[in-house]
Amino acid sequence: MATFFKVGKNNRSAAKSIIGYHSSMQSSEYRNLRVGQLGKALSLINSGGYMTATDINDALNYGFARPTEPKAQHELLQLSLTDLTNPKKDDTTMQPFTPVTPTLPTATTDSRQAAIDLLLNSNNGLSAEQVNALIDDKIAHIKPMPLGIDLTVNAEPVQTSEEYHHEQFKEVLGALLTKEPVYLWGTASGGKTTMYKQLSASLSAIQETDIPLITSVQLFTQFEIVGYKDATGTMVNTIFRKWFEDGGLLAIDEFDRSTAKALTALNQMIENRFFTFPDNDEPQAMNDNSFFIASGNTPLNGNGSGKYSAAEAIDGATRDRFIAIEFKFDKHIETIMSSNNNEWLNTVRTIRASAVELGIEIIVSTRPIRQGAKLLAAGWNRSKVIESTILKGLASEQAVKLLNHAGVR
Repeated sequence: MATFFKVGKNNRSAAKSIIGYHSSMQSSEYRNLRVGQLGKALSLINSGGYMTATDINDALNYGFARPTEPKAQHELLQLSLTDLTNPKKDDTTMQPFTPVTPTLPTATTDSRQAAIDLLLNSNNGLSAEQVNALIDDKIAHIKPMPLGIDLTVNAEPVQTSEEYHHEQFKEVLGALLTKEPVYLWGTASGGKTTMYKQLSASLSAIQETDIPLITSVQLFTQFEIVGYKDATGTMVNTIFRKWFEDGGLLAIDEFDRSTAKALTALNQMIENRFFTFPDNDEPQAMNDNSFFIASGNTPLNGNGSGKYSAAEAIDGATRDRFIAIEFKFDKHIETIMSSNNNEWLNTVRTIRASAVELGIEIIVSTRPIRQGAKLLAAGWNRSKVIESTILKGLASEQAVKLLNHAGVR
């Protein structure tokens, strides 16, 4: 009968230590394993003869960084991410093992049925109802494992972080490393601000120098960018010039609300990576470690709906300069924001989907997830939370139509 090892937030590090010690996996592989995969890897180590179930459980429960069980005399079990998802018998020099179904991090229909079948056939005396109850209880306490990153340059590791990163992080980072300007567009509150900080850290590691994060918002005049001479002839510089000369990651939020005059000056600066400032006669080159990213709610084509009334239609010359990436909701970030209140999270997502289907002009971002989870924990009733965090004064007829379509009462 298969042995299962309980891996959760408190003993995840111990599980990774065991796997790293008893397998040939690279740290970049086992650091990114999810809870279910960690449990499966431990099962393989147990079935391969490297540690007994008792030793593994003791190491997990007490957080031993290095298990004391001696390694087996034969070769170490070769594990990889592929092995964990598609287990198979190793070569003849290894002890054979029986593939073990991983623990379940989500409650999909297929995974739930797999768990039910496994437990009902394990001769433990549990009924189907008891199995379902166990699964529901387990799922209610599951927190997603942070999606850490391991960055390498020319096969050399440059940064490892277990902090959660948006699922599009590496895509955006790769675009920035081309030294081309990048524009992220999507619904408000998608996690862009957090990503800016993480991008700054990763760029610093890759470039082997400090790439500070410099932030700004929508631009109204060219003087905000190039600076100006005051009445005494003294040059008044801007954060843009500091970024241009000293380097850094310049991030501009609400970029699609900027004016055409301001963007004309910016276009010259980011396109050519050369610029002539008011106190210079000759153009100067941009620092090689200057990176540019902007974000907004629209794809720079103005506001075609009533959601973002302040958005401007940016001219084609500006749009053409950017690598444009649609920034989407990350389901794991939403789960974290919900404080594992799955019922509330599903309510928000259902209302969001209904708003899109019905064409109702309402923004259902990640903010209602965070706000609503806090209010529910504080004792508010769900109807009041929906009204205060999602509907926010939406016309009563539309609100009723939206909630009815979503099946929310």
